[in-house]
Amino acid sequence: MSSSTSGGGAPAESEAELEQQIQRAKKRLGELEKKLAAQRQRRKEEVNKKKRKLDELIGGSATNDVNFLYRNISRISSGVTDRSKRLWEERLRTYEEIRMALVTIGGVPRSSFPFDRIGLEYFEGMSGIWACVAKDQEAIERWELSLLTSIRDKIIALKKKVEDHEGQSKTDIKSGGRGG
Repeated sequence: MSSSTSGGGAPAESEAELEQQIQRAKKRLGELEKKLAAQRQRRKEEVNKKKRKLDELIGGSATNDVNFLYRNISRISSGVTDRSKRLWEERLRTYEEIRMALVTIGGVPRSSFPFDRIGLEYFEGMSGIWACVAKDQEAIERWELSLLTSIRDKIIALKKKVEDHEGQSKTDIKSGGRGG
């Protein structure tokens, strides 16, 4: 004990002060943790309240539908892109095979098209192929566009309903809850 007070008692006092500071810091930390937990709980309740309002506004479990769309929108759009790439690669290979077959049948070298050696059936065949290519392009574009447009329209309609509802709520608050 004499070694701890050999410095004139100052080290013992500073230890006591440090212990008090630690206790105050622990107490403050506990208060901050409680405050943070309360803040998180309030935020969670606000989110749940908004979800319930959205469900009331749109009906059913609209929140789940929105979350489902939100989680899957990138998967849907990448699936559309991947699918069209695969379709195009397959179609391009098929068109190349048909073109080469027509070239072979017509006896025309791949690098040049001497028009005096190309028969009418070759032009008719190529015309038919290009018509198929155009139809395929249009079909894929319509399919992709209709899928993405449908999803976009539903999301925009949902967003508009929520914005209209929020705008109505703000109007109610400004007018003292009289509903406009």
